[in-house]
Amino acid sequence: MALGRPVEQPVHIVGEQFGDPIRIARPDAAHELRDDGITRHPASATVRMSPIAMKRLMDGMEPVVVHAARTSATRPDADGRVEVVIPIESVDSAITTLLPFGGEAEVLGPPEVRAGMRAAVAALTRVYGWRDREAGVEGW
Repeated sequence: MALGRPVEQPVHIVGEQFGDPIRIARPDAAHELRDDGITRHPASATVRMSPIAMKRLMDGMEPVVVHAARTSATRPDADGRVEVVIPIESVDSAITTLLPFGGEAEVLGPPEVRAGMRAAVAALTRVYGWRDREAGVEGW
């Protein structure tokens, strides 16, 4: 589906945001539409999430992301982590959204998002990590 093209399919109500219904063409295509039927999330990311991250996602993300995570979640592994596929608007927006989850979420793909996360963490480490470690700051 091309960005910005209307979808000509029956619409299902899957939730509500700010009092307005959230409409999607198919329950498995929550990432494809904004409320007005135009593509908003043209891509997706696969993320391995801890139970803590899943709770935060369920409590704080927009309904289409929650729906996608809920319906795509794998069975928990031995650590209780699940893999989910969530809709993303862009690489930058995915990094901005997922970085606050810290080590509770690991981006598995696409490679551009994983590389962006790695670059962001490296930048933070340069600013906060090595100097603190060398100075003996507690926590290292």
